[in-house]
Amino acid sequence: MDYVLNTFHYKDPHESKVYTAAAEAAYTKAINETKGSRFAFMEFVYGTTTMRVVYELFSGIAPKTCDNFLQLCIGYQAGAQVFKYTGTEINRVVKGMYIQAGKITGKTNHPHGHSIYGGEFADESFAVKHSEVGLLGMCKRSGIKNSNEC
Repeated sequence: MDYVLNTFHYKDPHESKVYTAAAEAAYTKAINETKGSRFAFMEFVYGTTTMRVVYELFSGIAPKTCDNFLQLCIGYQAGAQVFKYTGTEINRVVKGMYIQAGKITGKTNHPHGHSIYGGEFADESFAVKHSEVGLLGMCKRSGIKNSNEC
């Protein structure tokens, strides 16, 4: 907006909310019409600020891992207990590299957290590398990298 105002001396009478709403609608449409992909979101809360992050999952490459991630986003019931990411805290931030979060805890016999399959499960794929910003990976054993990448 500043570029247009300064370069062309033009001020759009519409508020930026109109453009934000149009962008969100287009994004939602693209997500809903993408065939073969699955999506999940998480909301991160810091003070009074909430930010939603949408993830596209590599379910064709790592279906078991992606199912685990989706079910833990929704809330997975095992017996009388529900396991979910809701309310988990960010455990660690490595500036310029990654944010580690989502440790599922509770009354479980699995010392390294929980999955919909019980405890840990076998690595599913090494096909997706963390070669760019925004890729999601799952860890096991209290932070040791698991190649299961969604």
